[in-house]
This record gives sequence, C-alpha cells and structure tokens, in this order.
Amino acid sequence: MSFAEDVTFEGPRMKLAGRATVLGFLAHILPMVRGIQLKQHIVEGDYVATVFDMETVNGVDHVFDRIHIVDGQIKSIHAFYYSEQTAERQI
Repeated sequence: MSFAEDVTFEGPRMKLAGRATVLGFLAHILPMVRGIQLKQHIVEGDYVATVFDMETVNGVDHVFDRIHIVDGQIKSIHAFYYSEQTAERQI
C-alpha cells in the first residue's frame, strides 16, 4: 500500500502533510520500535482501524490508528496513543 501524495498524519502532538514529510517522520521513529502486538483490526469501507501495543526503546505505547484509504492509497492516518507510563500515573 502506498501513500497518497497529499497524505496527512495527525497525532496528539503533531499534524503532518505530504508524502515526503510523513515518510520522513516514519523513517525517523521506526528504528526506535522494537515490536508490535496487534490487539484488534477493523475494516469498514474506506477506513481501517487498528489497536496495538508498540514496544519502543522508551517503553510501551498503546496505540489506535484510524487510516483512510482512497483509490488504493493511504490518504490519512489519525493516531491516538498513550504510553504505559502515562497509564500507570493515572491509576
């Protein structure tokens, strides 16, 4: 699956636009990812929703990604996440 030229990535602390910018961001963070544990994956129409735990060099992040696909390309990614450390502080 490829990214649309005008793909957007939105997360709690950022909003990125454009294929080169989004790919640059992902290339920067992916080396810090040690593993992914998929929890749930839902497909409905042009949307994909995925819930997973992402183990990073800084600990575990709990993630929900909502991805919009148009004409076979990723048009937008909206990521919601919180770290395991954040969850522990809220208890």
